[in-house]
Amino acid sequence: AGLTDLIENFELPRVRSRVFRWLIALGRANGSTPVDLRLTFRRQRHEVARRLGRVIDWSPERMVLAHAAPIETAAEAALERAFAWARPERANR
Repeated sequence: AGLTDLIENFELPRVRSRVFRWLIALGRANGSTPVDLRLTFRRQRHEVARRLGRVIDWSPERMVLAHAAPIETAAEAALERAFAWARPERANR
């Protein structure tokens, strides 16, 4: 699966600026959907969850992200973690 900015996973060791590392943490750009996009899709959360289910049904093994190294294994689990905000009923699994 290829995702652009719906999941951001900056490699913090490669970010030299303490300010940028702080902003990344603040925006939850650590393998999840950043806060600004969560707010954008807040009212469509159930639609996001439905479409995420379709992507997970593809059984992806790997993912390509725009802001990090590719996820080479366990892509389904990474998707579940990244979009737990859209599927709160599954977050405690």
